[in-house]
Amino acid sequence: MEINKTTMSQWATHMPALAWAVLNTTGPIVECGTGTFSTPFLRTLADIMKRSVLSLETSVEWVGKCQPPEGSRHKVVLVGDWAVAELPDERCGVILIDQAPGSARQPMIERVANLADIIVIHDTEPGTGYGYDLSGFKFSHDWSLGEPTGAMLVSNVRPVAPVEVNR
Repeated sequence: MEINKTTMSQWATHMPALAWAVLNTTGPIVECGTGTFSTPFLRTLADIMKRSVLSLETSVEWVGKCQPPEGSRHKVVLVGDWAVAELPDERCGVILIDQAPGSARQPMIERVANLADIIVIHDTEPGTGYGYDLSGFKFSHDWSLGEPTGAMLVSNVRPVAPVEVNR
C-alpha cells in the first residue's frame, strides 16, 4: 500500500490519541483490530516500554501480516467472534477499539469499559454510522484534531484530556 498524506489522514487519525494514551499509562495494551499504522507502532512502543501487546483480529490475512518477530512482547491472535474474544484477566493500560465489522465496536466498548485505564476509539466522527454511545463513561475527550475522521479517549478511572494538545 502506498502511504501518502491522504491515506495517513484516513487510516492514522487515531495515532496521536493512541500515542498519548500509551505514554500516559502502564500495563498491558490490547488492540482490537490490527492495522498498518497502529500495530507496528504499538509493538515498537511496547518493546521499548517493556509492556505486552495483545492484538486481536478476525482476518486471517491481517493476522499473517502482523506476526511479530520472535522475542517480541507482542502477540497476535485470530478471533472468530468478537463477543467471545479472550481478553486479559488483568487490568489493561490501553485498549484500542478499531475492529471490523464496525457493528462489533459498541459491544466491545461496553465489554471493556472497566477493564482499561483508557480506551481509544477510532472512527468516531458522525458520518460512520457506528452510533457509539459513550455516555456511560466518567471521562471522555474528542481527539479529532481537525481531521476528517475522529478518535475519542474514554475512561471510567482517570481524566483523559491532555493539558495541552499541539495543533
